[in-house]
Parts: sequence; C-alpha cells; structure tokens
Amino acid sequence: MTLSLAEEINAATKLHHTALNQVLLQVLPLALPPKTSKPRLYAYGISHFLPIYSAFESEINVLIQSQPPINPLLRRLQIPGLERSHRLESDLKRLLSPSCLQTLNSLDKYGNKVDAHRKDDGSGMLFLELATFVARIRESIRHKPHLYLSYTWVLYMAIFSGGRYIRSKLKTAGDDFWATMLPVESGKDKYGSGGAAISELETWPLSFWNFSGSSDGEDLKSDYKSRFGEIERILTLKEREEIIIEATNIMESLLKIVRGIQVAVAEGVAEEVEEGTIGSEMCPSHRAENNSRIDGFYQSLGTNPVARDPSFSTLLCKHLLPMGMVDLFAGIKNAILFSAGRTSKVQVAVPVKSDRANI
Repeated sequence: MTLSLAEEINAATKLHHTALNQVLLQVLPLALPPKTSKPRLYAYGISHFLPIYSAFESEINVLIQSQPPINPLLRRLQIPGLERSHRLESDLKRLLSPSCLQTLNSLDKYGNKVDAHRKDDGSGMLFLELATFVARIRESIRHKPHLYLSYTWVLYMAIFSGGRYIRSKLKTAGDDFWATMLPVESGKDKYGSGGAAISELETWPLSFWNFSGSSDGEDLKSDYKSRFGEIERILTLKEREEIIIEATNIMESLLKIVRGIQVAVAEGVAEEVEEGTIGSEMCPSHRAENNSRIDGFYQSLGTNPVARDPSFSTLLCKHLLPMGMVDLFAGIKNAILFSAGRTSKVQVAVPVKSDRANI
C-alpha cells in the first residue's frame, strides 16, 4: 500500500518527534508553578519560535505576490485563521519588552546576517542556531517553493497535536500566574491581518495555541489536510522526496533549539529570572555567561567527541532527583553517555507519561 506524503513525513520524523516530546515534557514544568511564579521562562522559551513562524509565513506571501507567480495551488494552503505568527507576536507584546521584540523581528528579517555582528557579544550558539535556521527557511522556500509544504505540515500540525497538550498545561497555571502580564487592549484586532480579534476567553497571552470559532481549529485542521492532499497529487517524485528530507531537517533544527532552551532554563537562566536580574529582557541573545553553557552543549553535538557540558550534571541534580530513583537512574545513564561522547543525539530522558500527546 502506497503511503500518502503526510504519512511518509510522519514516518521519517517519528524518532525526532519522540525526542522532542521528551525534552518538552522536561522543560515545560520548569516554566510553570510551583517551579516559578511568573511566566518569564515561558516567554523566554516561546520567543524563539516567533522568527521561525514569521519567516515561513511571510516568505510564501512574498512569493505569491511575485511575478511570475508561483504555483497557484500553494495559495490553497493559506487558510484564514491558520497563520500563527501574528498571534504569537501579539502574545509576546504582553510578555516581552519592545527591545526584545525588535531583536526577534530583526532575526526574522535578516537571519544569520544579524548573528554576524552579534556572535562575539555573548549572543551564543543558541542564537546562532536560531538565526541559521531562519535564514535556511527563507532560502529554502525562495528557491524551492514546494518546500513550503514541509514547513506547514511540521509547524501547523504541531499546534493541533502536541500543542493541545501544552496549552492544557499552560492553562493550569491560573489567573494569578498570568495576571503579571500586560492587559489586553479591548476592541482591537490583536493579530493584525492574520486573524480575528481576541475573544473574552483569551485574556491570557496564549492566543498562539488557540483558534477562533466553536470547533477550536478542528475545521481548519480538516480543511488543511484536504488541501495538502490535493497539492500532493501534482508533485513530482523529486519534489516529494525533497519535502520529506526538508521535514526531517526542520525537526532536527527544532530539536537543537529546544534542547538549547532546556539547558538555558535549567542552568543559569532560571535562577536569574527568578531573581529579577534579567527582567523582561528574555531574548534569545541573553547574557554571555549563560550562553557559554549553551555553547558547550552545542559544541558537544558537533565534531568534538569528548566535549563536556557541565549543565547536564547540574540538570541531573536540580531537576531529576525529585522525580524518583527510576527517573534518576535513567538520567544518570544518559548523562554518562553524553559525557563520553558516545552519541550526538542523547537526551536526558524521562519515562513517557500516559497523557503525553505527539508534538
């Protein structure tokens, strides 16, 4: 039986999804009560995704308006209410300072050119990884517009699957947790041209995870999958293969970025945020001493097989001990493997919980 393109993408990225789930299940509780009383860590983590969504959504808009126009069928994937970048930017306006948002928007527009004059000022390898990914998004879609299918499938389906689980956990934080943020501006379209005005239920800065309408996006999901299938039928074999390869590349980049966020939250950033020494400036380009730890993590994934990252020992002591001895031994095993350089894809694993959704 021949697999659909969507099924082939899911099969090719299955291991990436599993690894990403494990990291997210570890890092999400650190950004919520009782670990923290303010949403600063959540703001830090989610801010990395604004340049990503903005890049692929804006790039296809440019191509659609260009002359000669690209394949008109790609327009079919632009479904009103599906775009996320306007919603995420609206949320971050209530979570971050204007200067931090300016940094993120510059990263989206200029990609790794921004890093060229920032990498020596303490912005770190996490910022470099993000900048490189954003630049690749624009270049990929610009030269091979059919790769837009890779980005929409990976990044939109993430909201509909694992995003539901993440949203449910974020909502458990309650009013007191989210009340520290800026208030919603009433009577205003919070999402620019990208969606409907904010509803009374969206009083927290979580509109990125929400969809307008009574079906909570299930109608959009169904419509998107149907249109995706239509476009699939006109692809060449080479285009199909390139879409699957790009989807795996996307997942690899996302995994590196989320692991970098995990290290930043567990080692240094968490304490400094709680003490107020970083405040609202929760940008990817935060303080150099924190990024030096993240640099070590990324270098350990590179060509040096014996590079060591001290953040994992700290992570083990601070965050795995409360989980119980079974979890502790699993963490120790992976930490030893990581230090020994026996694998470039090791995670600090925790057992999969029964209510975990695929992300």
